[in-house]
Formats: sequence, C-alpha cells, structure tokens
Amino acid sequence: IESPGHARAAIVAMNARYRKYIDTDPEKAKEYLLSDLQDTSRYISAQAYTDNVMNVALPSVYRFMDKVSDEIIKMYKDAGVPLATIHIGGDEVPKGSWTGSPLCHKFMEEKGMKDTHELSEYFLENITEMLSKKGVKTSGWQEVALHHSPEMNARIAPRFAGVYCW
Repeated sequence: IESPGHARAAIVAMNARYRKYIDTDPEKAKEYLLSDLQDTSRYISAQAYTDNVMNVALPSVYRFMDKVSDEIIKMYKDAGVPLATIHIGGDEVPKGSWTGSPLCHKFMEEKGMKDTHELSEYFLENITEMLSKKGVKTSGWQEVALHHSPEMNARIAPRFAGVYCW
C-alpha cells in the first residue's frame, strides 16, 4: 500500500469520491479523504508529481489505510493463503510535503512536533501498530528505518518483517 508518498492514484480516487458525495453526504465525502484541500505545499516527487503525498494529519488517512488493509487481509483469508506482511512503501516523501498544510501545522502544534519528519514518524508508528493488532507485520522501503531515535526504533522494530533497500 504505497503510503504516504507514491499515493497519487489513491489521492485522486478519494478526491473524486469526495466530490461525488460532498453535496449529499459530507461525512461520507470526508470518510477516506487523503489530502488537505487547503494545502499549498510545493514539492516535486521523484516521478515529477506535485500531488502524490497523503496528508498524515487527517484521521481519514488512517481510516483509509485500515479499510485497505482489512480488504487485503480478507482477500488472503478467502484464498486460504497466509499473509505475514503488508509493504507500506514509506519512501520518497519529497521535501516540502506538508509544509503548506494548515491541518499539518495545527496538528504539529497540538502534538508538540518540531518538523515534518515527526509527522512521518507519527504515520509510521500508527500504521505499524494498526497492522500489528491485525496480526500482520509491516515491510517498507529503507526510509522507514532511517533517522529515528533509539526509542522510536525500539517501538517499531518488532512490528517489522523487513526493510527493503535499493
């Protein structure tokens, strides 16, 4: 599940879902929204996208990840195949992501965060905990293992099946 970067397809789909329901059912419209509609962040991804990063300050991002992971787990169960890990990506979140998001600024202030790396860690901590509670370990690209405090590493390392490097 490419997240929080490399998520343009999911973001575009959930924006379309938002537009479909916003006039008739605002709660449903916002249920799985992955972007802050007021975000003015400027970044360019390695693939030259300017809109491919989920806004990790939105509770709807975690509902989306919960729903998608439940559906993957169900598919494996229905197929009678064990599922040991879900690869979350976690790589190539471009510099500049979240810096123009009022929601991120407010969230960071409320949580006492000093930089966007802490937003990434918040996302990682929550997603690995969610998957762990479902009996599934997390995998990701090398960025999921970089620049964390020893305390953060101690919390998340047991939840990981593997970290992939290029």
